[in-house]
Order: sequence, then structure tokens, then C-alpha cells
Amino acid sequence: MARSSTIGRSQLYMEEPQLDGLKAIRETLIGHSIDPGQFIRNIPLRGLVKDMETEELRKEIPGLRALYPQIKETLNITTALAQVKVADVILEGAEAYGYWKQCWRIETMDEPKLNLPASSSSDLMPSFADLKFTDGGNKKIEGGQVTAISFDCSDDNGYYAVAAQVKRNWIKDNNFRALEVHLKQLGEAWYWNVGQFQFTKHAAALTGAQTDTLNNLKGSSGTRLQAFINVVESKIPTNRYMPDTIIMNPTDAYNTKVEQWGTAGPIPLLSAQYLDRAGDNISRPGIAALIGVKNLFVTPWATQGTALVFNSQKNFIIGLRQDLEFEDWNDTLKGLVGASTSMRFDQQAGFTKSGFKITGL
Repeated sequence: MARSSTIGRSQLYMEEPQLDGLKAIRETLIGHSIDPGQFIRNIPLRGLVKDMETEELRKEIPGLRALYPQIKETLNITTALAQVKVADVILEGAEAYGYWKQCWRIETMDEPKLNLPASSSSDLMPSFADLKFTDGGNKKIEGGQVTAISFDCSDDNGYYAVAAQVKRNWIKDNNFRALEVHLKQLGEAWYWNVGQFQFTKHAAALTGAQTDTLNNLKGSSGTRLQAFINVVESKIPTNRYMPDTIIMNPTDAYNTKVEQWGTAGPIPLLSAQYLDRAGDNISRPGIAALIGVKNLFVTPWATQGTALVFNSQKNFIIGLRQDLEFEDWNDTLKGLVGASTSMRFDQQAGFTKSGFKITGL
């Protein structure tokens, strides 16, 4: 049985305080030159429950005392701060795998349905010479056809939800560390699976002339590197798009790195360039620059043997209606309490010719 409003990232860091009491907390913290988001991140679950029972702490920050009754159980309370803290733990785990938001274009859906124009510059002005204009004449119509890319998250479309199984006895026994680890893992699982799901959808959208095998792309005596360069410099630009992103599996990246060029050993410079990494977002800027794109993402949720090369603003678009959100719940029959987590999104292929799928790596 739910007992609170959902909590998303904007409420979590108090950017848009909508829960009862959060506005007062935010104003108090800012008045003391304390960053609200950092304040939430630094509160341990154990400390939130135990310390808030004392009169001393409730008096320490003006404005908090009236918001907190005596607390008995972590997830059984209705105070905004405790709910926000649990949401913070979930999203902290999710952030480690949030790089899928860098891979694709994200469109925020302010309404349940979103339509974007699906016109390309190649559709407009087919013959520039025909645009010669004389004062007093009639301007030619651009000649392009504007269709739509439609995202639909109305009703239950694109709605995904799962409930965390938090044992009631963890709370009764004050086992807050188990609770924290479990909720972080839930966040990790969410964003990991969303990334894998989007890769699968994107790969399925690239068909026909926008896909080919490694052997065909590199030629009889070529290399993996040459296959990628063929796509980046020729296959996609021929259609007036410039690719900027590649997603591939770690095994495929390794094989590209160590591939031998005849009997001469590894391809010159490639091994050195590959050592240049961007860190947690698992981008490989060195090898990306060598191939000719801005971003190369190497991730296990990419299917081994398949690489996607595309223009990140044109080829595949995710309509995000609701980012990962939290709602506390209580199942008395199963002896569980915890977090019901959910997301709402839709994804659509954009301009087909702005991407390419390489198979058989």
C-alpha cells in the first residue's frame, strides 16, 4: 500500500520541492549555506532513523522539529526527508550505469505524447539553382515533406515498474547496511537493463542498406579498423549525415585493438590510442579520434559481434516521460516493505540513413 508521492531526481535534490516539508527544509539548509543535495547524500540511513529520535538533533536545524514525529521504522515513516534519502540510495546505484543517456539523444516528454518533425536537410531544396529569385516574384516552396516521429507514453504505454524486496526484519534488527546495499543494487539493475534494452531496440531498427558484415566492409585483406573507417567516412556521410558515436561490446573492442595487420603485428598507434580512457562513462576518446568519431562506448550490454555507428542526434531517440522514481510501499501479507520503482519512456528510430550496424565482428 503506497503512502507517499513518487520521488524523482528533481525532488530528490530539492530542485522542485513538491513533497510536504521539503520546501521548508530546503530554505533552512540554503539559509545555512548547505547544499540540499549534498545534505541528503551525506545522511546515513542508520543516522537518519536513530538520530532523528533525539530532541537535540531536531532542535539543531531550525524548522525541522515540527516535521519529524518519533521514528520507529525506517521505511514505515511518512516524513519527506526519510523518503528522499531512500530514493537517493537507489539513484546513487543507478548513476554508475547512467552512461546510456550519453549514448543516445534524450527528449523530455512534458506530455504523454510527443511528436517531432521528421524532415531532413536532404529533403529540402533539391535543386538550388531553381531558387534564383527576382523581386516581385513568387518564392519557391522548400519542397520537403515533413512527417513526424511519435512517442507515446499515454496510459500504460512504455511504463516499467518493479518492487524491491526489503525484509521487514532488516529494519526491526537495525540492519541498515543490508538495506542500503540492496537498494543500491536495485538502482544499478534499473539503469543497466535500460541501457541493454535500448541497444537491442536500436540494433533492430537498423536493417537493409544500413547494415553489413565485417568481412564485406573491410574487404579481403582489410582489418576491423578499416571496416569502421569505411562506415564512418563513407557509408553514412554518403547520405549527408556525419556519425559521431559507436557502441560495441568489450570483446569486440579488444579484438579491434589487438588485431594483426598481416605479419607486422598490431596496427601501429592503435594500442597506444586505446589506453586513453574517459573514466566512469566508459568512453574511449583515443580510439574514437583514431576512427573518426567523438564517442566510442564500450559496454557489456552491447551484443557481442554487433557494433552500432550513428549520428547521436538523428538516428535513435528516446522519449523520456518519467525518469527513475521511487514510492514506498508495504506488503503486510509477505512481510516486506520497501521501494516501488518505475520509469516511463518510449524509443523511436529517427532518420534511418544516419546510422549503420556492423555484424559478424
